[in-house]
Amino acid sequence: MTDKGTKFMRELEETLDILQEDTLTPETRFRELPGWDSLASLTTLSVFDEIFSHQVSGEELKNCETLGELISLAPEEKGQ
Repeated sequence: MTDKGTKFMRELEETLDILQEDTLTPETRFRELPGWDSLASLTTLSVFDEIFSHQVSGEELKNCETLGELISLAPEEKGQ
């Protein structure tokens, strides 16, 4: 995973108000996070676009189970 992948997880922790830093990992099943809802989904897509300058569709997000799967959709993360 690139530095951008790590930055995405740290930014997502802050944006989703996850109190303990370094809680999110590539293995995190984001839909199982406390308080996960449609707003959290939209927020995740927004943070992803901000960090990677790449838009992911709601359908692509729906097909991902973990943050690692989501991060792998970023062009610079492919093959990492």
